[in-house]
Amino acid sequence: MFPATSLGLPFEAVGLLIAVDWFTGIFRTFLNVNGDTLVSMLVAHADDEIDRDIYNGNRTTVAETFDLAEHEEKFAIADMVD
Repeated sequence: MFPATSLGLPFEAVGLLIAVDWFTGIFRTFLNVNGDTLVSMLVAHADDEIDRDIYNGNRTTVAETFDLAEHEEKFAIADMVD
């Protein structure tokens, strides 16, 4: 027996519940992502880890070059551990 019918809901209401849950799931995810972003920005601000010029788009930066051959052995060891 389906739990919704034991609560007195008609079986046809299951489709409606599934549709509503899909939208509420999107809303919960939206709030979760925005909350995580806000807290990480607050922590970065408190630790003075934000470069305001880059954040505001006044300056750009280039990542360091990464030499894969230099780290291949470490990657292989990590793969063997997994």
